[in-house]
Amino acid sequence: MKITKQLNTYLNKLSDNNLLVGSSVKKSFGNGLYLKGQDCHCLLDLRKQEIVEPTGFRSFMGYRNDDINLDFLLKIIHPEDYTLADRIIQLMIGHCMANPDIQNPFQLNLTCRYKTKNNEYINILNQLTIAEMTAEGYPIKLLLELRDISFIKTSTHVSWVFHSPYLDIGEFREQVYLPYQNNFTHRELQVIREMASGKTNKSIARTLFISELTVATHRKNILRKADCHSVHELINHTKEKGIILEKVS
Repeated sequence: MKITKQLNTYLNKLSDNNLLVGSSVKKSFGNGLYLKGQDCHCLLDLRKQEIVEPTGFRSFMGYRNDDINLDFLLKIIHPEDYTLADRIIQLMIGHCMANPDIQNPFQLNLTCRYKTKNNEYINILNQLTIAEMTAEGYPIKLLLELRDISFIKTSTHVSWVFHSPYLDIGEFREQVYLPYQNNFTHRELQVIREMASGKTNKSIARTLFISELTVATHRKNILRKADCHSVHELINHTKEKGIILEKVS
């Protein structure tokens, strides 16, 4: 899995620079918002690439705590959510490699769907924070808290917020969604944005100085590439993949 490869790269960097020896710094554990039966948590030991101390998974998702490991958690993410969630976590690890900071640790909030023991998918908020770091500020243990937010989030979009003192959010977001941008040509992206604003083929043609027939051809190709059957479905797809960025207040 790609996350495992990125973790190997991260660990090799720490090992090559002798950053895994000596004392470490432990951070506060959790945020005091534990809700019995509605959330669970565990530690991700980056050195061992293992999940340790899993707690609350049986009452929350139906799985025994002993069943929980890194591969298992990744496999129960919804197939439609996995690729994007995997990429966000990879980029987060890369950011941590480049920007160690003992005073201002990061926090990642990532929402995606997980499969429960009953084979039902629920929307879960994953909160990743640092539990332990090297003396130089490199994370070596992460606290992962999972909360069921299906009662407030009904969409199937993967959503995320990443807080880090050295983060260029525009550049990070561009890297997250880059593979999906490349699915369409520059002209197709222009047409998609016009479609999202509700414009007709005639109006799009006038705005982009192309013929209505060309717009219709672009529309057909766009729907085919996105595997969508309507404009509504297309707009949801493009928002989810960051092709059209939703306004953030």
